[in-house]
Amino acid sequence: MADGLLDAELAGLAWTLAGSGVGVLVAGPDGPSGACGAAAGALVAALSDAISLTTRVVRLAPGPAPGPVDEAVRAAGDGPVVLVASDLGGTGEGALRRGAARAAVRAVSDRTGLALVATVAAPDIEGVLDRLRGLTVAAPDDEIVRLGAVLVLGRPAEGSAPELPDAGGVAGPAPLPVPTRIRVVAAHYLRPPAIGPLGRVERRAPAVVATYDERRGAWDHFAWGIVPEIADRVGVRSGDLEAAVTVRRETIDALVAHGLRGAAPFRAAANLAIRAPRA
Repeated sequence: MADGLLDAELAGLAWTLAGSGVGVLVAGPDGPSGACGAAAGALVAALSDAISLTTRVVRLAPGPAPGPVDEAVRAAGDGPVVLVASDLGGTGEGALRRGAARAAVRAVSDRTGLALVATVAAPDIEGVLDRLRGLTVAAPDDEIVRLGAVLVLGRPAEGSAPELPDAGGVAGPAPLPVPTRIRVVAAHYLRPPAIGPLGRVERRAPAVVATYDERRGAWDHFAWGIVPEIADRVGVRSGDLEAAVTVRRETIDALVAHGLRGAAPFRAAANLAIRAPRA
């Protein structure tokens, strides 16, 4: 967040979702070797570190073989687990390719409490869906829609908005090597099928969770419209889900406001945030 990739509201939501068994995909249009791809990898790394405070994280080795994915799922037992992967469905050496990508998506669809956090080389939500439907993953839509949120990184038009303020004068680890103009330009939530009033299965388009407003240099948030839907999916009350997002947002905001960066101060504060009761 301090590097301007996203704001505290969106970061708190992504953290809460992934920690509750709902996956998060981060899309960059230029693949893992480009600047957006590097930013996507940095965001997935930060998110998986946050999740690991309360949930088992399994980092999947790149390659096409599904065996490691199946082994990770079996070894996880019945507890909540997050699978972390790079370049889902890509073709490079560092990608989770073909059979392995297919196995990961299928496992998440089949098992409650199993989430996938991964980067995807795609320019927008349509590109993400095309990648998942394509030959390198070949996942059916009924599995894709169970993958959770999709954060799309991009570069707003040059000169269209002010730069986000710098954290300034920070002691400790150096900032991530990510250009500040790369940021989440849109966030979506893939919606699983629902049962309609007549008992029919309803397939719904992805919901827009947030968009970046280039004129104001800030994000607009719309997750409030699907909070009851997400809360029902993870088995909590809407108010409890909102409280969880709020406490994580406040934690991230406070760390950035005080110029605290890096894993050590974050993990210390996050432990308190996760456990602190709310009025």
